[in-house]
Amino acid sequence: MPKSKTVLTRAQTTTERVRQMIVSGELQPGDRLQAQMLADRLGVSRTPVNDALAVLHKEGLLDYGVNRGYGVRRFDLCTLLDAFDVRLTLEGLACRLIAERGVRAETVAQLRSNLGRSEDLLFAPNWSSEKHARWRQLNLEFHDLLLEEANNSYLTSGVASARSLPPILDRTHGSDATDEIWPLLELKFSQDAWRDHVRIVEAIELGQGSRAENMMKEHVFSSREKARRIIQQLLPSG
Repeated sequence: MPKSKTVLTRAQTTTERVRQMIVSGELQPGDRLQAQMLADRLGVSRTPVNDALAVLHKEGLLDYGVNRGYGVRRFDLCTLLDAFDVRLTLEGLACRLIAERGVRAETVAQLRSNLGRSEDLLFAPNWSSEKHARWRQLNLEFHDLLLEEANNSYLTSGVASARSLPPILDRTHGSDATDEIWPLLELKFSQDAWRDHVRIVEAIELGQGSRAENMMKEHVFSSREKARRIIQQLLPSG
C-alpha cells in the first residue's frame, strides 16, 4: 500500500530539518546520529527520521557503517572546491539559457528590486554582522531568482546539492568557524559581488548569453578562491 500524502510530507519535512542541522553545523562532522535521539529532538516518531537518514546518506551528507550506524560525513577542502566548480558551471549555464531565451519582465523587476535593496544595504555606513546576515539572504535570493527563471529542475537540483555541504571546520576552530570561512563576510568583497550581480543582469537583459554565462562563472569562482584562501589559513598544516 502506498504511503499517504501526510506521511510523505512529514518525512520530507524531517529530512529538510536534519539537512539544515548538518549544513548549519548544529550537527558536526563526525557526530554519530541515533534515530531516537533525533526523533526526540525534532518531536517526531522514528519512522520519518529513519527515512531522512537514508535520504541524506544517499545524498552523501552522511556516512554509514555496520554496527556504527549513521554519522555526519567529514568533508575536506577539495570537496568544497569541487562543489564550487559544479555551481559555477551550472549557474553560468542558467544565465546563458535565460539570456538566450529572453527573460520575463516580472523576473527583471524582481532582480532590479534585489539589486536596489542590496545597494542600499552594502553602501550604507556602519557595516555590522546583522547587515552581513541580511546581505547573505539577498545574495541567495538573487541566485535563486535566476535558477527559477532558468526553469530547469535538473540544473536547480544540481546547484542545491552543491550548496548543501556541512562546515569544513569543526568546533575546535570556534563557534564562528562557519561564518569565518564564508567568502562574503568582508564588506569590500560583498560590494564587488553586488557589482557582479549588476553586470550579470545587464548582460541577461541584452540577450548576451555567453557574456552572462562567463560573468556568473567568474563571480562564483571569486567566492571559490576566497573560501580556499581563508580555509587554508585556518586549517592546520600537515
